[in-house]
Amino acid sequence: MPAPHPLLVHAALFVVSLLFGVNFVGMKIILHELDAGSWAMYRVAGATLVLVPLSWLIATKRALPPRRTLLWLLPAAILGVGGNQLLFVMGLKLTTPAHSSVITATIPILTVVAAVVARQERIRWERALGIALACSGVLTLFRVDELVAGRGGSFDHNVLIGDLLTVANASGYAVYLVMMRRIGRDVEAPIATAICFVYSTLFVLPFGLGAFDRSNLAIVVSPPILGWALFAILGSTAITYLLNVWALRHTGSSQVALYIYIQPVVATTLSIAMGRDEPGTRFFVAAGLVLAGLLANTVPQLVRARRAPRDRIATVPE
Repeated sequence: MPAPHPLLVHAALFVVSLLFGVNFVGMKIILHELDAGSWAMYRVAGATLVLVPLSWLIATKRALPPRRTLLWLLPAAILGVGGNQLLFVMGLKLTTPAHSSVITATIPILTVVAAVVARQERIRWERALGIALACSGVLTLFRVDELVAGRGGSFDHNVLIGDLLTVANASGYAVYLVMMRRIGRDVEAPIATAICFVYSTLFVLPFGLGAFDRSNLAIVVSPPILGWALFAILGSTAITYLLNVWALRHTGSSQVALYIYIQPVVATTLSIAMGRDEPGTRFFVAAGLVLAGLLANTVPQLVRARRAPRDRIATVPE
């Protein structure tokens, strides 16, 4: 199969980041009305109902992967979809869209760490610098300096717990991406995505039994929650997962990292415009450090890729 035009790949990555950016604010609105477990159930199960038939239609080889691959997709599904969604909504319930989006932007850095641990990539000085800068940004967001100095008076412990849950969410997704580099050799991206969502629906079920209560059903079908729910299920879950997996087959991780920082820009701007966030100087310092970490990790890779375009390392083997 011929490779797609690079502009299509870049367009897919831009749309993914834009949808994810809007999603932070939409999910905060939904979580004001619903508990995290119920909403995770609605989102994962709803996306599964969309993705399973859609994946079957667009797949070129309509067949289940080998049994070994099916087994490996189970932990991948928990890390990248089911557990990922639970940790995301639990964290966002407690923290702000701005905080959540900046922490999520560290996924490329965390993916490098996971890839190095898995011996898929080698550590270089620029990657070490990027990791250090991004970690400094997250620690600044956590107000670790105030805790060390014993000045925790303005510290919001609920926000810290939400931020830590978001770090766990981002870390799980990073490991998922590293796993999919190898699993992707044995299964088409649409089929892998559909299987992961089926597994994840079963995984989330025990945590989301409240989704079947009449009161929660009444909330989720009433405006404006219904509109945000449809956006989350179709726009920021089904479409983004399909586009992301497809794009990752045709580009390097450094290209993806350039787009992921669109998410906090969109999320923070929209959140401020809607009066749901008031980030201060500390937030922008933290966000700047995370951005610097991404650039330190990404720019040298892009330079090397331009010098040796045939030596590109795809996130998922073609």
